[in-house]
Amino acid sequence: MWLPKVVGDLAMAERLQGLLNAGEAKNRAALARRFRLTRARITQLLNMLKLHPLIRAYVKSLPPGTPTNMITERGLRTLSRLGRKKQVVMAATLVPGFSTFVPTMT
Repeated sequence: MWLPKVVGDLAMAERLQGLLNAGEAKNRAALARRFRLTRARITQLLNMLKLHPLIRAYVKSLPPGTPTNMITERGLRTLSRLGRKKQVVMAATLVPGFSTFVPTMT
């Protein structure tokens, strides 16, 4: 069984940010060229890092076999545009399984 795509997307976002932080890529355009993605896609992936740490931890915890369409990067975009406190409140209703995950994190 495979991990959901969103788990890989988040890992890729962390990798991209690491390359920027280390100076191995000058900017998002350089990352786009390096990974043969559009600049828009690089931005979409990096925007996942704007998610509240609890939401990111939940995404990372998704087990293999989780239906790919249950939680998607695109579905999380709405949350990444909100303030962090509001993200958690909205995730409790919008992200399947998140509300049961949060109590284990406190």
